[in-house]
Amino acid sequence: MRPFEILFSIAVTISVIGMFFHKRHLPIWVPVFIVLLPVLFFLHLFIEHLRWQMAGLYLLSVFVIIAAFIQKNNKKRNNKIFFSRKRRGFAVAGRVAIVLLLGISFLLPVLVPVFEFPRPAGPYRVGTSVFHYTDTGRKETLTTAPGDFRSIMIRIWYPCENTGTSRRASYWDDASMMSKERAVSSDLPFFIFKHFNLVKTWSHADPPLSGKKETFPVVFSLHGGNCGDTDMDNVLANEELASRGYIVIGPSHPYASLLVRSGNNEKIRCDRERNEKLQQQSRLSESLWMDLYNKQNLGIEEKKEILQRIFSIESLLLDDITIRSMDVVSAIAWLEKINDEAGSVFYHRLEMDNIGVFGFSLGGTVAANVSISNDRIKACINICGSYYGEMLETHLDKPIMIIRPDDETYDMDSFIIDNLKGPYAILTVNGAVRDSFNHRYLYTPLRAVSGYSGKIGGERITDILRYYISSFFDAYLLDKKEYIPDDYPEVSIRTGP
Repeated sequence: MRPFEILFSIAVTISVIGMFFHKRHLPIWVPVFIVLLPVLFFLHLFIEHLRWQMAGLYLLSVFVIIAAFIQKNNKKRNNKIFFSRKRRGFAVAGRVAIVLLLGISFLLPVLVPVFEFPRPAGPYRVGTSVFHYTDTGRKETLTTAPGDFRSIMIRIWYPCENTGTSRRASYWDDASMMSKERAVSSDLPFFIFKHFNLVKTWSHADPPLSGKKETFPVVFSLHGGNCGDTDMDNVLANEELASRGYIVIGPSHPYASLLVRSGNNEKIRCDRERNEKLQQQSRLSESLWMDLYNKQNLGIEEKKEILQRIFSIESLLLDDITIRSMDVVSAIAWLEKINDEAGSVFYHRLEMDNIGVFGFSLGGTVAANVSISNDRIKACINICGSYYGEMLETHLDKPIMIIRPDDETYDMDSFIIDNLKGPYAILTVNGAVRDSFNHRYLYTPLRAVSGYSGKIGGERITDILRYYISSFFDAYLLDKKEYIPDDYPEVSIRTGP
């Protein structure tokens, strides 16, 4: 809970105890706290802003003030008005209801907090800006509108000057709309994520690029493939990389990301009907994937036959991988343009021949695939992504890191190990689960109780991911060192070739 929320909660609790649980004359301290209630409320309102989780405490404060007004006009000046024998049953029921409401009112802000992101550890302050790019060379294939071209929203995190005046950026732009979309995608009440408009990142909105270095390497950050995913899903790693001297590019994919705002301010929602069809195809092919990974005696031709059957079923996913890979290629072309554009904040500051890419889930799949065919990409990281398309058919001669939890039910990496001709590191995080490889453990402590944060906890997993992602790109983009450190006992590392 935030400071004024805590003070307001304490004042409400003391006032409630004094007004409704003290049978004799009110103690002198009760009126003091009752007077403090509106003061603390307005401080909370204007400094921290209201949130729905505090509604019970707001309601109790109103009850207390009304009760105090009634008590003040009670000629006997005692508290028997609330403890009359004639109303004993009503009074007991009322006090039980108040205790329950007070308990729920304390629990909700704790269980659904206005959370704080871990601070980036690098020496740079972090800036962030949002851009829009329409690739007039690519027709939009996910709509039937004539003359519709692919429009990509690109969020950039970068090392910035310490101006001391720029504000910390919100976790979600247009939080009201985003919260509704996330609630729909999660089958939750529409208001459940409304407090996200109060959550701040460690990035600052639109400050100047740092002048401490002449140029900076570029890293693409690619989010997963569910309709609830956004360009902010990798924000912890993105801010960490930017604080260490990288310019991080986070594209949003129209009709696949949760909500994308186009250059003409159109709000493009995830195509849920298409996403459901994609999930249906994935379920149909699951048994084939299990055969592919678990049957050790399969020959090359048998594996190819199973792959062809999988690809024939998962046609939409293959389309998605192609579209997202082309989004990355389009974004690289756009970066090249603004890097050569006088007046741009990034004018001659981007190392366009020194690019890395990482992603989670489907983003990891795309990261691996796009690295094969693009010479500007020097290193990639696949976090929990499967393998499709080029990655299964072509050699990758660039450094790759593969990160997985130890709860995977099959060894998918051994299947493509012969295709990795460059340096590789396969990291297994013991005690983690797939769902713990993001920052959503911050949404509620209940995720840890229900196992979504793994055995070692979300904070520890965040430290591990930020450390190894940064170390890998330091090794291959900054040439600081050409090895992957073994500094976490929970991490098992396999390297090659």
